[in-house]
Amino acid sequence: MNKLFQGARVVCPVTGQDEVRDVFVDDSGRFAADWGDTTAVQTVNCDGLILAPSLVDLEAQLGDPGLSDREDFKSGGAAAAAGGFTTVLISPATQPVVDDAAILREIRRRAPTCTEVEILVPGALTKGLAGTELAEMGLLAAAGATVISNGATLVCNTATLRYALMYARPFGLTVFLRAGEKELEASGAMNEGDLSTAIGLRGLPPVAEEIGIGRLVALTRSSGASLHISGITTARGVELIAAAKAEGLPISASTTAHHLLLADTAVRDSVYNPNTRLMPPLRSETDRAALCAAVIAGTLDAVCTQHEPLTRAEKEFEFELATPGAIGLQTALNETVEALEGDFGAAIQALSIGPAGILGLDRGIRVGDSADFLLWDPNKMWTPSPDSLFSRCANSPVLGRPFKGQVIRTFRAGREIHRTLPVP
Repeated sequence: MNKLFQGARVVCPVTGQDEVRDVFVDDSGRFAADWGDTTAVQTVNCDGLILAPSLVDLEAQLGDPGLSDREDFKSGGAAAAAGGFTTVLISPATQPVVDDAAILREIRRRAPTCTEVEILVPGALTKGLAGTELAEMGLLAAAGATVISNGATLVCNTATLRYALMYARPFGLTVFLRAGEKELEASGAMNEGDLSTAIGLRGLPPVAEEIGIGRLVALTRSSGASLHISGITTARGVELIAAAKAEGLPISASTTAHHLLLADTAVRDSVYNPNTRLMPPLRSETDRAALCAAVIAGTLDAVCTQHEPLTRAEKEFEFELATPGAIGLQTALNETVEALEGDFGAAIQALSIGPAGILGLDRGIRVGDSADFLLWDPNKMWTPSPDSLFSRCANSPVLGRPFKGQVIRTFRAGREIHRTLPVP
């Protein structure tokens, strides 16, 4: 049915719009021009609401196949839709790993039967994500992979990494990698600094990220491959990304919503809540401020959720023994808006337009575009809790933190896939 979304504040970084107007969606699921006679359409009162392009995530573990005790496509898709996401790039770190074309095809076949959120499936960079033997990139590309990733696992063998970037280029595949240094990350539990020393937790030095970025930049310069570096968390990391871009290298980069909002002081202030143990770890306030500035400036192209559901059996340990990771699909927009001091347009750029561009997708509120959008109530208060989260797991560092603003409806191709409030 044709729909009229009446009186919404439309925020679209693609067109530069930030104005109150009506938005029309035709029965084909696309944004349309005003067709004049509005008596034959369903009218949705959007007074006081923001209408913006829906979100795209670059890094989420949805646990399917093989890890359904943590998450599956149904629960993960529900969490994504509740957070305003209509497209999610999952991690290849499933059981079995997505290092075989048959596995990739099966996930692509089955995911649409479980969730209305679009699930994109990357191919694994190396077999078993072990970082030693390359997966068959050509076969994975033919099966539908548009990116290749080693998930959160570092590729320590530089020769393997070099060949991977060289082989990915002819297939037009963007390689997704995290920057780090295995030996320096082996024993740290939180950011290394004055705070870790004061509270007696082993530190993970920021220089691990700097070394990792330097290696990836050098290999990209050599290979010419398209590279996305995920999980940037330090001020120095931002500087290195800016320098690589100034050189004209085909590099994009992202941070996470958790790292935008929280600093390492959250570990102390939460009394060592294991949900604040992440990899990479929460960094200093100086680093956090640099990340926010980089998102505003566009130096960092995207913000992702790094959604990693973990069970109580994996999380409920003393801080240093807890498995690092946190969920984030349902709270990422709240965290980003708060971290950017209410700049909703910048948040949509970082969570929607930026990641869509990295994946070669379109997002926007323009006539003819697919009607993938969200409705946001900027005045609605809500507090994440195990009861209000759709994920099977509740390992979030923002549990119990009140937020102002909430996604109340999410649409994909004009079809509603999530609703928080009754239809107006």
